[in-house]
Amino acid sequence: MNPFRKAARFIKRTTIKSKTIEDAIIFNEYGEWIRIAKPPHSVNAVLKLIYYIANRIRSRIREAFVISYSKDEKLHDLYNIKLMIVFSGILSSLDLEKIEEEFYRKKRELVFIKVVTKAVNLNASTHLFLDLDIIGKSKTKVSSIKLYLPPFSLSNFEIPIKIEDVIRKLIKSVDSNSIVSNVKIAKYDNGIYISIRGIREEKLKSEKLKKALAFLGNINSLNIVGSGKGFEIEAEIGDINKYLLLPLIWEDLELK
Repeated sequence: MNPFRKAARFIKRTTIKSKTIEDAIIFNEYGEWIRIAKPPHSVNAVLKLIYYIANRIRSRIREAFVISYSKDEKLHDLYNIKLMIVFSGILSSLDLEKIEEEFYRKKRELVFIKVVTKAVNLNASTHLFLDLDIIGKSKTKVSSIKLYLPPFSLSNFEIPIKIEDVIRKLIKSVDSNSIVSNVKIAKYDNGIYISIRGIREEKLKSEKLKKALAFLGNINSLNIVGSGKGFEIEAEIGDINKYLLLPLIWEDLELK
């Protein structure tokens, strides 16, 4: 079974009445996205600049995704934009340095006051995450973008989050009144081992828990121990859904 289909029930579905909007929903190996026809000009200007920079370092962008964008309530020309840029091939450390330098190279219509980058290499591709604060107005021609629809009713602005918090939200999806006090993660040859401790309101059902943790990957083993209202869960998870987790945690879980 396709692991992304197994995980699909945790992806937040938007209530859709318009067929036009329904057609704009995209589901791929990274999760769920919605195509925004008219994003702010500044978002497009940043994307245009990134494609320009990629051309300068002779790299090809396979796809560009917007994790979030927001305008400051008081300073209307101040935007925060988070992006995931997928390159064809692995970028060198020198390439990554050049990308950061390019944001400040010239005076443009946009002024970058914060540039945070993080690169994750997966299967011969560099996934470059950008967290940008920019000031300025842009006249760049507007084209559509793909905006992330996070799972677990997460706000886009909470991203990136820690994998431990992803696991907490998965347990909450099984028992909304549960409280997870501790999450430990260890890597082994074919995946990860997780240990979870907490307090529950009702008994955690094995099948529901398996379905929840399947968001992370294939459940190789699962053990649930309960004492009073306390619980402890131990699980081995293989074939990690690395691509599905990537827009959430901005790292390769198997390299933690």
